[in-house]
Amino acid sequence: MESHLFKPALQVINGTEEGIGLLLESLSRLSETRITAVRGVADSAMVVVLFLRGSLLSLAEHDLPEQLSDFAEIIGHTMAICSVLHGNSVCVKKEIVTCPHEIKRSLQKRLDKIEALGSLLQDVSNAKHNLINTCESIVKWLEKNKQVSISSEEGDVPLIDVFVSRAQSKVDSKETFAEKATDLIGMKPSDQDTTVSFETPTTEQIVTLINLLKKTLNGLKDFVNYANENKSKYPEVEDLPVSLDDMDELSAELQSIDLMPYT
Repeated sequence: MESHLFKPALQVINGTEEGIGLLLESLSRLSETRITAVRGVADSAMVVVLFLRGSLLSLAEHDLPEQLSDFAEIIGHTMAICSVLHGNSVCVKKEIVTCPHEIKRSLQKRLDKIEALGSLLQDVSNAKHNLINTCESIVKWLEKNKQVSISSEEGDVPLIDVFVSRAQSKVDSKETFAEKATDLIGMKPSDQDTTVSFETPTTEQIVTLINLLKKTLNGLKDFVNYANENKSKYPEVEDLPVSLDDMDELSAELQSIDLMPYT
């Protein structure tokens, strides 16, 4: 059980669920039409939050090799960020239905970009690859193949070490990632108070998040590309459940989101 790796992320996800509930309670003074509009976004967000919690608990059940613990923690932080993004979408939707007409368009641009990032990270309504399930698939595949070594000019190299050198080394360290994630989430989980209060992310926070995701995608893509180029030489990598096309699609989607206006 790897639950200790994911405790901070699980606290944030649970806190997001509580925060969305509190946000809905604050709608009582609004008209029924406005409440319905916000509740629709909240219901969709809650589906993702509950899915993320289940995914994280499932990942925690795996006996992950020590070499993967840092990257596993990064997956947890990414799940936490994803949950808060979905909570933020509810917050922005509430602002949209209550704000003066002249700023609705600007807020809608923010909502569109936040929702697009949330979907890129985890979209339970779509069967295509997203960033979180791509990370999970690779880690679970590596865990299944933890005894596998690749023959190279330097001798036999564990497959997991190939991943660490090619992919994980290009991603921010877990400490740096955690620090940036804490800023993006806007709260530091504690045992006393884990409810998340939502605010509209600043432009700087969105830029930070996109840059984090670019590094993560580039690292994963390097490893997937290595597997693709060497599958005829090393049959051990043939069943990697993520293709180079999947990675290219994710990168193109992130690039498209990066170009979306936010104000």
